[in-house]
Amino acid sequence: MGRAWRQEWGIGTDPEDGMRRCIMLLGALALAGCTTSTVYYAEGLSVGERERDTALCEAEAVQRYPVRTEIRREPPTVVPPQRRCDAEGNCTFVAGYVLPGDVYTVDVNAEFRRNAVRGCMGGRGYDRMSLPYCEAGTAVIRSPVMAPLTSGTCILRQSGPDLVVNPA
Repeated sequence: MGRAWRQEWGIGTDPEDGMRRCIMLLGALALAGCTTSTVYYAEGLSVGERERDTALCEAEAVQRYPVRTEIRREPPTVVPPQRRCDAEGNCTFVAGYVLPGDVYTVDVNAEFRRNAVRGCMGGRGYDRMSLPYCEAGTAVIRSPVMAPLTSGTCILRQSGPDLVVNPA
């Protein structure tokens, strides 16, 4: 992913363009990550029950689909030889070369585990949904159970598990 990604985004070709593109991409990702979150939701169940069910489903998924790391390599990049001539017509040849592909690791079972957890949680009555985070300063109704969904339902960030709440 390294070299191909850098070339696609212009990193290493024109430093200013590449940097601008990276900053825009990181900014977009940061904003997207700050406004919503995906949670498992089942009205009337407690957050403790949700956390327990999530842990059980994750443990089952790891047993069925253990981490299986593979080492992979991106394809090499071939830079062909080039002929360079100055204004006076004097030419030189620059030898071509091969840049080896970057080496990376991938867990080939990661997607299987994610799907197993989603299926397990769905089987336990949970819906997976994206909800917005509550805006700072919003007064909310705290409850030991997941609140019924309304147009104002949001996720309250806290030190423990996130809470699905409604505005007060």
